Amino acid sequence: YGSLTDALVWGYVYEDCGIDIRSNNIRTCFAEVCCNMPLARCYQRIDELGHNFYKLQCYYLTHLIYVFSDWGQHSLPRQLYAEEFEFIILNMKFAISLDDPEIVGEFIQCLKIMQVTEKSDPLVWPLIDMGYR
Repeated sequence: YGSLTDALVWGYVYEDCGIDIRSNNIRTCFAEVCCNMPLARCYQRIDELGHNFYKLQCYYLTHLIYVFSDWGQHSLPRQLYAEEFEFIILNMKFAISLDDPEIVGEFIQCLKIMQVTEKSDPLVWPLIDMGYR
């Protein structure tokens, strides 16, 4: 997941800056980097991945949301990111229990990018409130 996150973020940045991505004289693009997404979006629990890979998976998930929202400049429809939305909702309490403010903060940012508000999502909002504490 660390390599996938790097490829996603740097692919986005290079394309945004108009820099060609070349390896062994072959040009690639951000869309090709995204070809791995369907496999990478099969998110797993910590007991399936182990602590370190679980955290890397969390960072991949949040950076996927960041990249496709232009780092929070645009809201994203949660239906298109149902896997990420569900993962965050199911794992927010666990992320809080890990005492990892970076993951918790990124989860909160992603929920807000996916338009979660206190009014629109009264069942989800308490998770955000718990994350703030």
